Amino acid sequence: PQLNINIAADNVDMSWLLPKHKALSWRDDALTWPVLGRGDANIELRAGNMRFGQLTLDTLAGRLKLTEGVLEAPEMTAALLGGKMTANLLAEGGLLTPRFAFDGQFNDVNPSMLIAARYGDALVDAGLSGGARLEGRGSSTRAVMESLSGEMNFEIAPGELTFFDAVGFAEAVRADDFSGNATELVAQYTGAHRLSFARGLGRANMRNGVIETASSDFVFADGLNEARFQGALDMVGLEVDAAFALYPFDRQRPVLWQITGNLEKPNLKADASAFNPTVAAPNATPPPAE
Repeated sequence: PQLNINIAADNVDMSWLLPKHKALSWRDDALTWPVLGRGDANIELRAGNMRFGQLTLDTLAGRLKLTEGVLEAPEMTAALLGGKMTANLLAEGGLLTPRFAFDGQFNDVNPSMLIAARYGDALVDAGLSGGARLEGRGSSTRAVMESLSGEMNFEIAPGELTFFDAVGFAEAVRADDFSGNATELVAQYTGAHRLSFARGLGRANMRNGVIETASSDFVFADGLNEARFQGALDMVGLEVDAAFALYPFDRQRPVLWQITGNLEKPNLKADASAFNPTVAAPNATPPPAE
C-alpha cells in the first residue's frame, strides 16, 4: 500500500547519512540505505535546523516520492549559508545498487564558515551563485566516491580575500630597505587581513572521483590586482594539487602558493621570488594532477 506522510522536524542531526571515512581511505563496507525499502510513499517534508556535519540547513522543504526503493525529490528547496538552493534529487536503494543524482541551483551561498571551521581561515568571504550536477553509484562508500562525476559553474559576488595583507606586502617590497628576499616576507603578511575584490567566476569538472579541473578567477575594482586559483582534487585518496596566484600591484608578478598533499592537512609552500631583483616570475599554473 502507498503511504501519505507529512513530516515536520526541527533541530535534527542527519550527520549519520554522510559518507564514512576511515584513517587512510573511504570505507569498503557494504552500503545500505534502509530508508529506501520496497514500500511506496508520498512524503511532504518541512524541516528546520537540519545538520549534516558542519553544515546546517536553516530550512528544508519539498515533496518526496518513494517507489520500490527509488526516491525522487524533484523540487527541494533549502536555505543555507546565507543563501538559497533548489534541487532535484534522485536516490536508488532497496534491492538496487545504491545510486544518487543531484541537479541544483544555488544563489548567494557563502561557504566561508565551513572553510574557516576546517582550516582556521575563511580564505574567501563571498557569496556564490550558480549550478551544480553530481551523480554516483556503488555498493560501498569507496565505490561511490570512485564513480562520482559532475560539474559546477558559479559566479562570485563582491567579497574579500581574508588571508593575506597584499597592501602591506606591496609596500614592503617597494621600500628602500627591502632585503631582496620577498618570499621571506610572505609569512609576515599572512593572517587575518582583507582584500576586497569586485567579482569572480569559477568552475569545476569531476570524473570518476577526481576533480580534474577546478578554477576561480577574481577581478578587482582598481584593475591593478588579479588572483587565480587552479587545481585538482582526488576525492578517493583526498589528495590535492593546486596553486593560488595573487598579483598584489600589477599583472606581471605574482605571489604564488602551492597546495599539495592530503586535503585534511595540506602542505603549503609560498613563492614570492618574482619580486626579488632580476628574478623571472614563477609559473602560476599548477602542474597537472597525476
